[in-house]
Amino acid sequence: MKKIDLLIKAAGENRLLDLVELINDVDVDVNEANDNQLTALMQASTYGHASAVEILLQAGAILEEHDSKVFSSKQLAELFGHKRVLEVLNQYGTAPRKNDKLKPAPTPEKLTKELFAAIKENDANKLTKMIGLGAKFNTINSDNRSPLMLAVKNKQSDCLRVLIANGAEIDLANKYGYTALMFAAWYGRLEAVQFLVENGANIEFQTNGGATALMEAATNAQLEVMRYLIEMGATIDAQDKYGETALMKAVKRGHDINVINYLINHGASISLPNKYGETALQIAKIEGHDEISEYLKTIGSSVTEDYSSFEKEAPVNFPEINDSGFADEDLKNSGINQKPIFDALEVKDDVSVGGSAETDINTVDAMFEAIDVNSLGTVKNLLNNGLSINSKDNYGWTPLMVAIRQNKPRIVEYLIENGADVNCVSVSGWTPLRIAASAGFTPLVKLLLAAGVDVNFKNDKGETAVLSAEKNGHAEVVTLLKQST
Repeated sequence: MKKIDLLIKAAGENRLLDLVELINDVDVDVNEANDNQLTALMQASTYGHASAVEILLQAGAILEEHDSKVFSSKQLAELFGHKRVLEVLNQYGTAPRKNDKLKPAPTPEKLTKELFAAIKENDANKLTKMIGLGAKFNTINSDNRSPLMLAVKNKQSDCLRVLIANGAEIDLANKYGYTALMFAAWYGRLEAVQFLVENGANIEFQTNGGATALMEAATNAQLEVMRYLIEMGATIDAQDKYGETALMKAVKRGHDINVINYLINHGASISLPNKYGETALQIAKIEGHDEISEYLKTIGSSVTEDYSSFEKEAPVNFPEINDSGFADEDLKNSGINQKPIFDALEVKDDVSVGGSAETDINTVDAMFEAIDVNSLGTVKNLLNNGLSINSKDNYGWTPLMVAIRQNKPRIVEYLIENGADVNCVSVSGWTPLRIAASAGFTPLVKLLLAAGVDVNFKNDKGETAVLSAEKNGHAEVVTLLKQST
């Protein structure tokens, strides 16, 4: 069969992928007619395939002039009652005469925007058309997502298949190092995970913070995805930049014992420490997950329960939040990551601090350490022994700011209830609300709003909490703050 006949057949059957492939063939002229004086545009118009018609027109198909022997594409569309095809044909005007120019093709940027819209609408035909017209699909949009990521998030398997069939880069990562597979793992899209892995997705790919797809699944308790990834050979004790494993992440979130048990039964180490010397058992105790803590004890964890590894003058390396969407370099560099701490606290449960606490930098740092290990009892004892609830370190950080930075809701709530200043400002212009908004901690934002925080505060650079939330893509927080202004 001649290529022109293949083109006409694809147009008549609305096989858009084949149509695009044939159009891209250098040996094919979209305006060529077959032996019966039929063109691909006529065929698509006859059968009412509007998407095929538009692809052909954008590829240079010319609207024919009517003569006594052959119907034009418009006449064929009218004859068979294809109104949508007529609309598309009319958008391109009347048949071009000599020296007429076709309607300018949309820009690549416009096409790419339409491509993302097609995925949101779950319109695989429109997506195919946009790809055929030159839309970029190996790109990251302003929401920090690729077309593949968006298709995965929205459960759009047809769009996912179209993208892969057209050569989408399967391990394309956003600025935080996340790939489509990681999105699929986080959201528990098992079919998408399987499809991506079968098409070559790297299950050991790591984000900028060292997270893997298995860690993402474990963090969000996606047991079926975890099971599949482990069956496919995912490294179960892979560690991120903080030394955390999939098991540690599941423990930290307080997930169902079945999730934790599955990881352990498949080789996850319960004695492996993170970079702070904490094992899964210690993390369970720190986070207050008593059931998990008891379970880990029963299966033979040999972990000690003190924190003597925190040495005097060692830096408190507060975990960065970049991997969950926190990208403000200003906050990361504001000094909070380089504070010397007071003498190591041996934190077992809630520690009593004897004597009168002096309001100096050492005692403030002791408070910060108590917050870091989530010891509300120690926080209470420090305050009861004389530490001001609004004490500041050299960088202007207060206990409330640090508790928000560390996402410790129990401590945040206690501090607010006991008079912590919700509108305090650090040396570099950070407020409690802006910290919470930047990190996307919606529950903490709500606590601050209920306490009467100033939503409209601007620092010296003119930055607000809303701006920080928008910058980091936290739409829910943005909406919440705008409703409160």
